[in-house]
Amino acid sequence: MGLRPGRHSGPPLPWRLPRHDHAHELGRGQDRPGPGGVQCAQHGAAVPSHCRQGRGHPRSAQRRALRLGLGAGFFWDAIESVGGRRLNPAQAITALEEAIDIIRGAWTAHDRTPLDYRGATHSVAGMQRGPSPSHPLPIWIGALKPRMLGLVGRKADGWTASLGQNQSRSEWQAATRLIDEAALEVGRAPAEIRRMAAIVSAFGSSSSLLEGSSSQWVDQLLPSVIEDGVGTLLLA
Repeated sequence: MGLRPGRHSGPPLPWRLPRHDHAHELGRGQDRPGPGGVQCAQHGAAVPSHCRQGRGHPRSAQRRALRLGLGAGFFWDAIESVGGRRLNPAQAITALEEAIDIIRGAWTAHDRTPLDYRGATHSVAGMQRGPSPSHPLPIWIGALKPRMLGLVGRKADGWTASLGQNQSRSEWQAATRLIDEAALEVGRAPAEIRRMAAIVSAFGSSSSLLEGSSSQWVDQLLPSVIEDGVGTLLLA
């Protein structure tokens, strides 16, 4: 788990957190070993533990860091211009769930049986599976509304959403509860789903969420990491 480096228009953030080899020390349910460092903005607050201890190669680490990010579609004119079909919101979410099923089925190259899948939007018949990714490739979904959040809980490895001007902490917590409930309904452990908050805000002089000084940002963001399970902060 790490607070990923990013870019921001304000002053450097004057804070660091020590290296943690086990992510559960920083966030709820984040108990899987991961890159053992916490970083934010321009500060290299910690070096990933596998690099410190000489395990692996930076290029290998970059490959392991790859994610597949998916969504239900938004720019429908552009989608239609390349042969896609315009869908209403309900259809788009169904299509996304079908796409995830097909992708995961295609990745199971060890299964020698052809992949057959019939969905409302996406279908395959007798598809040869493979190749499999050379390393685990998590599927992340950006979601805000209840039906999409339910899909995250059922099928995704990670969830990303905004935090700050576009979504308050209480709204984030409500969304997290919907994800957790959907995960439990299908027998998943909610802690399996990583959480990334895209910070949409700017430094200022207000006491409102993420509208004050950099030190106020630290005070306001730490509870999201420690209590709400946020594993990554993306400074948008």
